[in-house]
Amino acid sequence: MAGQIGGREARPAFDSRAVTIEQMGRLFVQIEAMAARMAGTSSKGTSSERLQEGLANARAAEADIETKFTVSDPTLQRLFVVLCSRCELEVYRVPRQRYFTMSVRAPKSFVQGWLSPMFEEMSEAMDSWMVEQAEAMFADWETRAPHESKPD
Repeated sequence: MAGQIGGREARPAFDSRAVTIEQMGRLFVQIEAMAARMAGTSSKGTSSERLQEGLANARAAEADIETKFTVSDPTLQRLFVVLCSRCELEVYRVPRQRYFTMSVRAPKSFVQGWLSPMFEEMSEAMDSWMVEQAEAMFADWETRAPHESKPD
């Protein structure tokens, strides 16, 4: 339905499920590509296998240390936990530790060389995806007539 609403061209109705599935697919492909690039995936093995191999090599060269990460966004906390589980790292909290703080035991070189940079890059991708979703929803909401926005 094309036309003008308040001086702006009307947009088609926002279908959150269709856009979300498409956007999530693109986000997933982007995150997988990041993981493959950071792991140095070639034709030999998946990114998870290469990451586990890199972690094993780092553990052979140096001891694990406890590293604390503070992540306040619940979605990004879940991303961090999934990222660590792909590397077979256990995320934990020590008693009386704040909810936003998570700890991991891994070699310092692995944390600094792979885990932290990968998490930062994936966090930025997630943030931009969430902003796109919010902007699409707001744009749709802005173009609807007041009676269309009321709940049934």
